[in-house]
Amino acid sequence: MSMGNIAGRTASGTPLPPPNLGQDAIAEATGSNRSIEIVWRDGHRSRYPAFWLRDNCRCHLCGDPAIGKRRLRIGGLPPDLAPAKVTLSPDGGLTIEWAPDGHVSRYEAGWLREHSLSVADRLSRWHRALLWDGSIAQRLPDADAAQVAADPQARLDLYRKVRDYGIALVRNLTPELGALEKFAALFGPLVETNFGRVFEILWTSEQKSIANSTEPLMPHTDEPYRYSPPGIILFHCMDASADGGGVSIFVDGFGVAEALRQAEPKMFELLSRVRVPYRRHYAGEVDVQTAAPLISVDPDGNIEGVRFNDRVMAPLDLDAGEIEAFYTAFRLLSELYYDERRWCLVPLRPGELMIFDNHRVLHGRTAFSADIRRRHLRQCHVDRTEFHSRLRILARKLGSDEAELRLAAGSHA
Repeated sequence: MSMGNIAGRTASGTPLPPPNLGQDAIAEATGSNRSIEIVWRDGHRSRYPAFWLRDNCRCHLCGDPAIGKRRLRIGGLPPDLAPAKVTLSPDGGLTIEWAPDGHVSRYEAGWLREHSLSVADRLSRWHRALLWDGSIAQRLPDADAAQVAADPQARLDLYRKVRDYGIALVRNLTPELGALEKFAALFGPLVETNFGRVFEILWTSEQKSIANSTEPLMPHTDEPYRYSPPGIILFHCMDASADGGGVSIFVDGFGVAEALRQAEPKMFELLSRVRVPYRRHYAGEVDVQTAAPLISVDPDGNIEGVRFNDRVMAPLDLDAGEIEAFYTAFRLLSELYYDERRWCLVPLRPGELMIFDNHRVLHGRTAFSADIRRRHLRQCHVDRTEFHSRLRILARKLGSDEAELRLAAGSHA
């Protein structure tokens, strides 16, 4: 019998012998009405539910769910769907004939391995953030503005730094109007909020934001009162305070959240579950409200985002029995964020730009004097979805398979 005809009735549980295609090829496939189990040549095992396999058929009749072009409708599948015949093809893939409709689906071995559903395999597809503390100031991820603009590889390197650390310093971006907007467009379209498309951060006697004061500003995330807060924020330094004040502060929110989980898992669970209300209200102009956890996690416990800004917190809407526990946990989280050993201090100079992920990194600044030489930063932001899209596209273009890693979705309600 040729390898192309090697088959077994899935209901019988008869293993299918493999073609000889290397250590990462399929060694055997065993099936039932509910699922198919694959043993790979390297000994790894993967189990695929039958409905999952049928749902992911990518033939010309069903379409390709990977690129959002589906014709198959799950509700239209027969409830008694089952694999009637499983065949290992000469190229090492798997072919399944389905009962009762006789539809035939083909799956490449590489695609099946890439989408293995074991806990370990699913976790391996997660990007792992590189956590840091204040010592990162001595080895701050950085880049040159002109190289990033001109060289795709340099741009991808900067994208990776922002993805991995949530923060990077860009040097040699001329402190001129328009330079920020042009550079930010490399990461995605600029997003406009009630602060405008570009927010001028400088002292003014008529201020709507503490950012326009000379007061010290403790670490926080921006605009947590939005359903989706600003994503990738860019600060471009136009001028620095003459007194040396106004030093930028950055804190790794993921690092703090993980430290809290290790030290006080019950407090971590509470702060990842309770939805904290936030509000920004300018009478007759703006009234933006939402509620979201201080720490966002996915169902597998992966940290996806943080929100922290007690200046815009609204009254808690929480069962009275949990209020005290919440405030105890909140105070500990605050202490971790305000621990200066965790602060990355960056005295931005004209022509320098800081880029950071507002769903991960908190920022603040030290106090400064309102003198004739005024501290002046220009701020804008781009959407994280757009940034991650550009990262994936450029990574694929330059031949990197890291484009398939699952990235943190950010803070969510």
